[in-house]
Amino acid sequence: MSNELTTLNSFTAEFFRHVYTLLPWFCGNRSDGKFKVDHSDSYASAIEAMKRQRPAFFGEYHDIAEANEMIDDFYDELSSQGDNEKAMEHFVSAWKHAWKNRGAYQLRGHETKLMKYFNEIFTGNEHVHLPELLSMARLVDMETVTIARSVSIANGWSAKAAFVERTKLLEEMQRQVFGKRQVTPGTSKEASGKKPEEYKKFKEISKHRKHAAHIRLIEIFDENYWYPTVDSEELREVLADEGLEEFLPENFSGRIGVQPAGYPLTFYTGDERELEMPPLNDVQMNENYGVLEEGKEYKIHPVADGTFYCQTSAMAGDSKVKYYTMDYKRRAREIKFGKIAELNRIIDDVKKRMVKHVTSEDRDTWVRALVCLIIDAKYARIGNMVSANAKKKTYGMTTLQTKEHITVKGDEIIMNYPGKHSQEQKHVFTVYRTKNERDENPVESLIADRLLELISENNEYLFTRSDGKPYTAGQVNEYFTGDAEPNVENNLPEGGAGSNCTVHNLRNYYATRIFIVRCTEFAKQRNLAAYSEVLAEYKSIVQEVASNLGNTSGICRKSYIDPTEQLMMFKEWGYRPPELLKRDVFVNETDDHYGIEEKHKADEPRYIYADAREETSRRRKKVTAS
Repeated sequence: MSNELTTLNSFTAEFFRHVYTLLPWFCGNRSDGKFKVDHSDSYASAIEAMKRQRPAFFGEYHDIAEANEMIDDFYDELSSQGDNEKAMEHFVSAWKHAWKNRGAYQLRGHETKLMKYFNEIFTGNEHVHLPELLSMARLVDMETVTIARSVSIANGWSAKAAFVERTKLLEEMQRQVFGKRQVTPGTSKEASGKKPEEYKKFKEISKHRKHAAHIRLIEIFDENYWYPTVDSEELREVLADEGLEEFLPENFSGRIGVQPAGYPLTFYTGDERELEMPPLNDVQMNENYGVLEEGKEYKIHPVADGTFYCQTSAMAGDSKVKYYTMDYKRRAREIKFGKIAELNRIIDDVKKRMVKHVTSEDRDTWVRALVCLIIDAKYARIGNMVSANAKKKTYGMTTLQTKEHITVKGDEIIMNYPGKHSQEQKHVFTVYRTKNERDENPVESLIADRLLELISENNEYLFTRSDGKPYTAGQVNEYFTGDAEPNVENNLPEGGAGSNCTVHNLRNYYATRIFIVRCTEFAKQRNLAAYSEVLAEYKSIVQEVASNLGNTSGICRKSYIDPTEQLMMFKEWGYRPPELLKRDVFVNETDDHYGIEEKHKADEPRYIYADAREETSRRRKKVTAS
C-alpha cells in the first residue's frame, strides 16, 4: 500500500501480484544481459507454486480468454531452473494478447503505468522504467516488494548515486542562473526572461533530481521494511543522512508513507489517518487535534478526528491552509449532501414561502426573500465583504453595488460581476409588461419588480436594509433557515423560509439535480455505451453544471455535485470511476466509503427529477404562493 487513492482493486492486485512474481524469472531468462537477478529460495518457490496452481491471472474477460489459453501452454513448459525458451515464447504471446485487449481491465492511472512498464520489458526489450516498476511493487504488498527487488539494471544505475550527481549539477546551474539570490517565484520569472536557455536547463536538471529522489525515497522504505508508514521522526533521521531532508517538512509530526505519483511522500496522523494532501510550507501542528473541545458540535465526526490536523502558510500573503484527513472530508460530504437530500424533500414548500414573502410590506422580509429567490433562480453565490474588499475583488448577491454591477436595458435587468475564482457572472431578468406575460412568468415578474424598486433607491449596495446598510450573508441565512412560524424577536415577523440548510446549499442542490437529469437523459438515449462514451458524457454534464454555476468543472466535481451520484453514473454502466473523480472525492474502491454497492442494489432514485430539462426549468420558475 502506498496511499489510499492508489490502492489496487481485488482483480488488479492479484493480476499484478502474479506478474511481479514472474518478473525475476523473465529477466533472468533473457539473453541480452540488461538485467541482473539475485535468485533466492523465495523466488524459486513462488515459481513452483505458480506452476502447481496454474492461476488464470489474466482474468475472466471475453476479450482476454485467448491469453489464458496461452498461459496454460506456458505452465506446461515453465521451470524455475533450466531451459525456458518455449515457456518464454508462450508467456510473451499471452502478454501481447492481454496488452492488445487491455481495455477490458478498465485500468486507471498508476495501473495503466504498471501495465505499460511491464509491457516495455516483456515485449519491447526496454528497461528504462525498471526503477519505477520496482518502486510500485508495494502497491501489492511487501512480499511482492521482496520478489521485485531481486531484479536490477545490469549497468549498476542507482537512484542514490543519480540523486547525488544531479544535486551537484543543480547547485552549479543555480549559481549560473540566480547567483547568490534565493530561488523564488519572482526571481524565477526574472531568470526565465533574462536567461531563458540556462533557466530551461536548470528546470530540466531539477526535474531529473526530483525523479531520482522519488525513486530513492521508495527504496529507503523498501530497504527498511516500512509498510505502509513510518514515524516522521525516524524517517527524518534517515533522510538527513542521505541529503533528502527537504522532502519532509521540518515541523510535521505524524506518520509518513510513499506513493508512486505526485509528491513522493504521503502524510498521516499519528493513528494513520491519511491527510487530504501533503502539507509542505511552514507546517504548524494543531494542538487541539484529537482533544475534546467544550461546546463544539462534532455531528458525525469522532473527537479523535473532529478538526484539522495541521495548517500551512500560503506561499504568498498571510492566509493559512488547513489540512484534514480524507475520512474527515468524506464525512463532511456525507453531512452536506444528507442535508441536500432533505432539502430536496421540502424545496417546493421553501420556495412557496419565499415567493409569498417577496410580496410582503416588511422590508427585512421581502429583501431577504428576494436575495434567496435570485440565488435559487440563477444558482448565484451569496457573497461576503471579505472577498468584496480583497485585493482581487469578487462578489456575490449581498455585496453587489447598484451602479457598478447593475444595468437596466429596455426590458432587461442585467447583473454583471466577477465571482469567486475570477469567474465572470452574468444574470439577466426580464421585465414583463403585459398581463399574459406576467401570468406566464409569475416568479420572475416578482423578482424584476422588486429589483427595479431597489435600483430606484440608488443606494451604494443593491440589497440594503432600511438604514442603507447591506445585508450580510448571515442575516440572509437567518431568514432562509428561519422557522416558517412568525418570530418577531428574531426579526422574522412573517416567519422564515423554513430551510434545513443555508442558502448557499441551493447551489449544491441544483448542481446535483442538473447532473441527475442529464444522466437520466443519457441513459434513455443509450442502451449500451463504451467507457469512453460514458466518460465523455460525464465530462460534458459536469461542464454544463459548471456553466450554470459560473464555476470550474474541477470545483463542481469536488464541492457541488453529490459524489454518490457521480460514482453511480459509472457504476450503473458497469464501469470503474475515472481517475479524476477518484482523486477529487477521495474514492478508495476497495472500501466503498460512499456505499455505492448498496445504493446500486437498491436501484431507487435519490432525488426527485423530471423527465426533461424543460420540466426542471418549469418547476424552478413557476412555483407559486398558492
